[in-house]
Amino acid sequence: MQAKRRIPGIYFGTYMEENNLFENLKLAEICKNISLPLPLQNQIEEFFKNPHFSNFFIQNQNEIWLLADASSAAKSFAKLDLLLEDFAQQNSQNLPSLSAFSANTIAAQQKGICWLCIYLAAAQNKTLPQYQQRGIDKNIFYQTAGAFTRFCREHLETFGFLGFDRAFWTFRQTSMQLFRLGTLEFELCTNGGDTMTAQNGDKIERGEKYLYVHIPSDAALTQAELEKSYQTAKTFCAKHFEQWKNAVFFTCTWLLSPALKALLPPDSKILRFAGAFSLCAENPDETEYIEWLFKTQNKNPAFWCENTSLQRAVKQFVTDGGKIGDAAGFFRL
Repeated sequence: MQAKRRIPGIYFGTYMEENNLFENLKLAEICKNISLPLPLQNQIEEFFKNPHFSNFFIQNQNEIWLLADASSAAKSFAKLDLLLEDFAQQNSQNLPSLSAFSANTIAAQQKGICWLCIYLAAAQNKTLPQYQQRGIDKNIFYQTAGAFTRFCREHLETFGFLGFDRAFWTFRQTSMQLFRLGTLEFELCTNGGDTMTAQNGDKIERGEKYLYVHIPSDAALTQAELEKSYQTAKTFCAKHFEQWKNAVFFTCTWLLSPALKALLPPDSKILRFAGAFSLCAENPDETEYIEWLFKTQNKNPAFWCENTSLQRAVKQFVTDGGKIGDAAGFFRL
């Protein structure tokens, strides 16, 4: 019987068996707790059993673990992304097969699953211990890591199949810069640019801490849930990140677009959410709303769906020459 090949690694200072990485990295645990769809769980296990990907993972493990370090996560992502681009192109025939329409899209899909494997491994083995060291509830970890599941489901809605294309974003979750606290997400930020001045005269000075509010696609924008989420964030920061305990709540999103006021009823949840913020900037030419609202990247409104009253109203508004764009604003609690 052929012995398992063992490769030196830094995983807790021990050796890792190349064909048992999925188990050693405890990936079944995080997949279960974030309700990752079973087909993706199976793909992740297949990738870690694949000798080409497992070798890549072990060879780049030092860099992968840095995705859990706020001071290095962005640089590590950039470095790994270049390495993965070459790896996926060169090894597409050697990696587990995925459904796609061309060789290029197969490699892109495989790269996405590689990234999902990497992020989940970093989250489970490096980020979770940091949560525990800070005394942060384990449930908050899994709620925050649930972004991986949400992004895969959004990929399904946009492209028609499960996949992962948000690697550029999710180092914020693994490096403890962003947390899901109730219905909203909050990113720990510092203003590194010019002073931002809102219409009500309030300011975010250069160097000032602020919480960037992100609105997940499954957020419940009821008044009760919003108030609970903001208060939870304030209490959370006071306990775990004291520099942000009095931070202003800031966001930049299409949901703050002034154009929506004429397209939505006065009791709209979107307008209720937007009403808390005093605007400090507007960009009518931004088109990111198209993917969020219409689940497509096609900028031609003729191809936009009309399943909701908002979709129908925005489609007609843009067809007639209007612009949605986005806007930024902030408030203090």
